[in-house]
Formats: sequence, structure tokens, C-alpha cells
Amino acid sequence: MIRAGFGVFYDVVFTNIIDNIQASAPNSASPVITSSSSSTRTRGTSNWYEQFANLNPNPLPTNTQQPISNHLLSPRTMHWNLNLEQELPWSTTFQVGYVGERGTHLYGNTNLNPYINDTESLDRVYPTRGAIVVRDNSGDSQYAGLWSELDHKFNHNFLFRASYTLGRSFDDVSEIFTTNNQSSYQFSRYPTPRGTTDWGPSGYDHRQRLALTYIWQPGVWHTEGAMKVVGNIVNHWAFAGITQFQTGSPMNIETGWDGDGDGISNDRPVLSNPKAPITTYAFDDSWFYGVSSGTLCSGPSYWYTSNPCEVVSPDSVHFIVPAYGTHPANPVSRNTLYSGGLQTWDMNIQRSFKLHERVTLDFRGELLNAFNHGNVDVNSMNTTLITGIPTDAFTGDNGTNVFNDSAPAIAGHRHTRFFVRIQF
Repeated sequence: MIRAGFGVFYDVVFTNIIDNIQASAPNSASPVITSSSSSTRTRGTSNWYEQFANLNPNPLPTNTQQPISNHLLSPRTMHWNLNLEQELPWSTTFQVGYVGERGTHLYGNTNLNPYINDTESLDRVYPTRGAIVVRDNSGDSQYAGLWSELDHKFNHNFLFRASYTLGRSFDDVSEIFTTNNQSSYQFSRYPTPRGTTDWGPSGYDHRQRLALTYIWQPGVWHTEGAMKVVGNIVNHWAFAGITQFQTGSPMNIETGWDGDGDGISNDRPVLSNPKAPITTYAFDDSWFYGVSSGTLCSGPSYWYTSNPCEVVSPDSVHFIVPAYGTHPANPVSRNTLYSGGLQTWDMNIQRSFKLHERVTLDFRGELLNAFNHGNVDVNSMNTTLITGIPTDAFTGDNGTNVFNDSAPAIAGHRHTRFFVRIQF
């Protein structure tokens, strides 16, 4: 059997987008009372509520604005697929298919008025205005995948289904609002198109996935005489489970520092020597002397000590934080690291016991993560250079390097539960 399909789907406007317009200038003002402490006021500003009367309730030109672009469009996704299905012996079918998607006009954030170079001044492109963060349709996405399934219907007390997907998802914005360690702002500056520097693996890019589903009900053991008691115990059990394997999640590498001075800390480093340990990086010496001479200085030493520039060679470090106030033309691509994969084993066992003519006892046991396999908690993995790499040869023991280290981010445990019901 051959099947094919094509569809066009449209998203809706997020409530957050409308809410943010209403809650930002020029529709509203958000003045702030900042508490400060001193030697005589160690607990901060007292009677802070008395300052309400001094706040300016009127929006200012320097307040942040969050408008939408003219003629904001509904994001569009085009989907197409082609599937082949073949019937096999023993109540089994096999399917294989290609699935493709193309997303256009996806929601994105574009800061039209960033700082020019906040390492030298706080001047913006338009000095008399604050940040202007426009919700627009600057995002695009693309997906292509191969899907296959082997389905053995319940026959001879056994059911089995295996589904495997091999695919890849690329985009230049995975979420309009910031998630995990990934900024929703483009790395390139407006009006440079977002895809110039941000096109890469999607935040949802899981290259391979295998899911297995199975049910087995052993045959009945026919017993006579006193052995019927044993037969009533060992017969009529059913075993089932779902097992899943999935490759890791993409993660974005960031320096943790606003190197280009635009006021957005989403800067990515430059790749130096890919064969050097991944927990090595350096700063351009302009961070020490104000002007770049092309020399590289130890990154951890600069960030965690007051030592002068500890010179390192480009071959000895994996990443380089470029000269401050500059915007690298070829930074590390977006979402270039991948976490460890996912593996889950969920199983259950069940049986109904006939206690009397009208009384039945149902038993069910469930084991979630049956083999107590630890999975990587992607949300807590550190992919920021300045916080993930505090130690190198020049700093001594200044802490444990946790950059791209899944060891402290293992999550998951075995969970067992039992269910008993009596029906009468």
C-alpha cells in the first residue's frame, strides 16, 4: 500500500506577545525601587513603600518597548509525507516513510536598538530611546526524517511493535521566549538576517529514536488434581512494557559574557583548535589592555584571578573569546553540542485471581525505569565557558570544570507501584 499526504498549518498569536505589548512602553511604565545597603543600613532600604510617591508613572522614551512588526503573519508549516506499507506473514506489517516539513514566518525577537558597544559607553543605535524588541516573523525551520515501523498484531499470546525514526531538524529560532540556556535573540545584529549566524540544529533535534512496545501472555499450564492450586498461581499472567532509546539533545555554547557590547549576553566563541580539550578557552588580550595585539590569554585565569595575561597559544585551547567590542564573523555554530542519550524501560505485570464464583482479585505491578538507568538532565548541563571552566594550568585548583559534563546532571530513579482491586 502506498500513501501520501500534504498539509498547510497555521499557528496563532501567543497571548504573551499581546500581553508584553500592553505591559511595556508606551502603554505602561515600570519604575523600579532599588534597595541598597550600607554600614548603617545593613538590611537594605527601610520603608521602601514610602518611595511610591516619588516614582514616575509616565512611560519614558528610554523604557524598553516590545511592539510587533507591521503585518505580523501567522507562522506557517507545510507538511508532506510518503509511506509504503507491506503485509508480512504471522499477522505482521512493515511500514517505511519519508516525512518533511518547512516552517516559515516563525515568531522571533529582534532588538532594533541594541547598545553600540556597552564596554565603552551606554549609547544605543538611537541614543534617545531604550531597547526596542520587536516580535516579528524572522524565523524559519526545516525537518526531514525517515520513519519505519514493524507491527506484529496480538497473535499466539504475543504483541510486538517497533518504531524507528532517523531525522534532523534545523531552524534559526526554536522558541520566541528564552528556554534553558538558549537566547531567543539572534546572534547577528539587525538588519543582518537571523539565519546568517543562527541557522543550525533545532532545540528539538533528536537524530534517532527507537520505541519498542510488547505484550506477552504465557500459555496456560494445564494441571490436574492437587497441582491445580499451583496452576491457578502461575497461569494467566500478562507481561508488558515500553522501551525507548533516543539520541541526545542539542545545546548551545555561549561565552557567558557580552563580548560584542550589544547588551545581549548570547555571544558564542570562535573555534580555535578542535583537537584541544573542550574545557580550554582563551580571551583576546584586549580584555586586559584595551587594544588587541593578537595575543591570547588564559580564560580561567582572566575570569577567576587577578593575574596578568597568562599567554596561551591558539593550538592549546578549544575556544577563543574574541576582542571585546567586536562581533566575530564566524562564531561557533548554534547548538553544536549534544547531551547524552535517553534510555527508559517501563514494564508491568498483571493477573486476575478468581477467589470465588463472584469475587475476583486483580493485581497489577508497574516498574518505571525498571533497571534504574540514569538519564542526563539536559536543563542543568553547563555550556557556558566562564561558569563551566574555572580551572586550567594557570589557576591551580580553582574548582571543578563542569562544562559539557553530564556527571553532576544525572537524573532518574526506579519507581515501583502496585495496584490491587477486589471485585464482587
